[in-house]
Amino acid sequence: MRTRDSRPVLFIGQASLPEFDHSQPLPDKISVLLWMLDGAERRHRLAKQDGRRIGMLDDEVDLQVNLRHDEIIVTLPGTNYAVKYCKPTKSPELYGKNFPEQVDRRSPISQAEFVAKAWSLANDKARELGWIK
Repeated sequence: MRTRDSRPVLFIGQASLPEFDHSQPLPDKISVLLWMLDGAERRHRLAKQDGRRIGMLDDEVDLQVNLRHDEIIVTLPGTNYAVKYCKPTKSPELYGKNFPEQVDRRSPISQAEFVAKAWSLANDKARELGWIK
């Protein structure tokens, strides 16, 4: 959906800039080199992300677990990720509420990974407190 301030994405070679003459297409050798460079940058970016994610899943991400009244609150500092857990009176397990609804690009882990890790930590805390078995 376009807003009044949005502009369509322009790709190299689609829009003419005054400082470049686009009257002739790029030579095939240059096009191939640009495609190879683009592919190498993508592979590097994906490898970096995969390496970071693998490392982060090995308990390098420090989620904070706090107890406030009858709620266990799990947060990821530096992000908007936070979730609250409580134990209803007649329930044998925790109940989650206020889950993050938007992806926070500053997070070193995905939203789903945060929720999964937060659930595990909240259950550990609830067992420690004697709320659940």
